[in-house]
Amino acid sequence: MTIARVARFTYVSCYLDDRRVGLDLQQVERVIRAVEVTSLPQLTTPSILGTINYHGRSVAVLNLRRFLRLPEREVLPEDKMVMLHTERGMLAVVVDDVVDVIEASELDILQTGGDGRSTGAPPMVRTKDGVFYFRSLVGLLTEVEYKTLMQAMARS
Repeated sequence: MTIARVARFTYVSCYLDDRRVGLDLQQVERVIRAVEVTSLPQLTTPSILGTINYHGRSVAVLNLRRFLRLPEREVLPEDKMVMLHTERGMLAVVVDDVVDVIEASELDILQTGGDGRSTGAPPMVRTKDGVFYFRSLVGLLTEVEYKTLMQAMARS
């Protein structure tokens, strides 16, 4: 008899409006209070809000509201920024609040999702608890968006 192993993952549970969002705990470096986001005029993609200065480094701020089809709004002083190490470097995301660290398994996944930009595993899935779990934040960006971002950051 063969016993199948079920992949487990741990995520930081956050809120954007009334949506629960999960960010891979292995990628999270730290949660900070929101700081001013500097827009990059040459960057026209709504996927990126702009950049922040994080310990002397320019870090891109990904717009999760766009991927969840939530209304856009300004970054507020009471918001949080989650600093993440991704497969392509550091990224930040703005959330309303960070609430917990949760362990789950692949069996908890209700549906796969995202916007079809990634090959292989989808960058975003939804759990039975209604959490939108982001497996790969960089996977949400098209190759063109990512290259444009890197060029814009190099010029800033």
